[in-house]
Amino acid sequence: MLRFIAGLLLVVIMSVPAFAQNMFEAKAHEMLDRGAGVEVFKSKKTGLGIISIGHGSHRSPNKALEIARLDALKQLGAFLGGETVSGSESAQMSYQDGIAKESFFSKVSSNVQAFLKSTKVVASGDSGRESWVALAITEKNQFVRDSLMQLDTSNEVKARGVASLKPGVVKARKLALAQALRNAVEQYAGVQTASRSTVENNGKLHSGVAAISHGQVEKYSILKEYVKGKQYVIEIAARISEKENEHSLDAVKESLGRPSFYIATKDGRLTRMLQSALSKADYPVTSQKSSARYIVAAHVNKEQYDIPANSTMKGMRTEINISVSDSKNVRDVLFKISNDPEDSVEISANMELLERNSYRYALETIEEEFVSAINRTLNQQFNNGAKVLVQLTGFRNMDQINEFQRCLEALPLTKSVTSRPIVKHSIEFELIYLGNPDSLQVDVMKKAREFRLRRLGACGTKNGQLVFSYM
Repeated sequence: MLRFIAGLLLVVIMSVPAFAQNMFEAKAHEMLDRGAGVEVFKSKKTGLGIISIGHGSHRSPNKALEIARLDALKQLGAFLGGETVSGSESAQMSYQDGIAKESFFSKVSSNVQAFLKSTKVVASGDSGRESWVALAITEKNQFVRDSLMQLDTSNEVKARGVASLKPGVVKARKLALAQALRNAVEQYAGVQTASRSTVENNGKLHSGVAAISHGQVEKYSILKEYVKGKQYVIEIAARISEKENEHSLDAVKESLGRPSFYIATKDGRLTRMLQSALSKADYPVTSQKSSARYIVAAHVNKEQYDIPANSTMKGMRTEINISVSDSKNVRDVLFKISNDPEDSVEISANMELLERNSYRYALETIEEEFVSAINRTLNQQFNNGAKVLVQLTGFRNMDQINEFQRCLEALPLTKSVTSRPIVKHSIEFELIYLGNPDSLQVDVMKKAREFRLRRLGACGTKNGQLVFSYM
């Protein structure tokens, strides 16, 4: 059993035959009746497997289904890969006018990160005010191998999509097809999930789940479509390519607060070209450095030279150097990119044309690498957290420093806090933060109320650092 569970992360792609689909649906309804969330089962037809049921509620039925699907992914990831849970609680007693007053605070945080491959949406429906989705993952067996033999190529999979009929049949069909195409990519390339849930202040719940998958559908055919209950169902066969799909980063961008870029260069032509490259990749560019999440520093080295065979012509080579850093930690460069000047040679008698083409050739050779490096950076920060520097000034004793550090550590999305030596009545803390750093300043001030930090004030940013001070 344990070897099977560990091996599930590497299972092969499978399709769901009709007999297995009926069995999955029956099992899912049985689990719903018993209130089960995740369950291991064994069948002669499918071998060992796991079914996970997620729930979601939203005024939009289709959003409720998506929330339920992500909830099922989170539960399945926690079951297979384990779930990190941390908790803390504190109680205080005070007396006022002879009356004892007690305050109690408790917090439980959980983090789940997993890579799930071959998960299937096998059933879904409505239960009262909630929607539910059942996912399944099964062991490789003879039935799976037989079904794979029927497919044209090894990168072709079958997938199922469902949508509520409440918005109408036309919209439901479109949404069901879109879900089936996405599910096909996830089944072939796997889906990476990260979830962060926090329960604090007597049951107030904040949670977020994001899922990413890399791949794209090259072609597909509809095998079956029908109405079942209050839902429209589409089943497809799709051929998947493992090429990078930039749209799969949407979940990560949302989780990080749709980060924007500030271009730091004195060269107007280069600024316009970088703006265009970022816009094509759906990354917002801001003219305000203080509001940007990332700083793109760029400069140009251009060499103009004579053409011996023709005195009216000039040649030009251009080298573009780009470095990207996080605005909350400008001292650490996330990545650097530069082109080979020999790939940017242009010869012309027109000086405007000479420079424009040489610049264009230079950027074209590194534009794809530039965007891919940004994508990788966002994925890494989503999964591992971003490094944020926080400065504290105006403290009078070590107790105030320690209390501030405990406040930072108590933030639900803080992964780690490291303090640096005190320099000139100032101390720096290095945070690895899983959330959106742009909201960190407000989050710290809210959390400060639960600690002895009544005179703490936020002083904005300085050299990319968040600054706080005791007033």
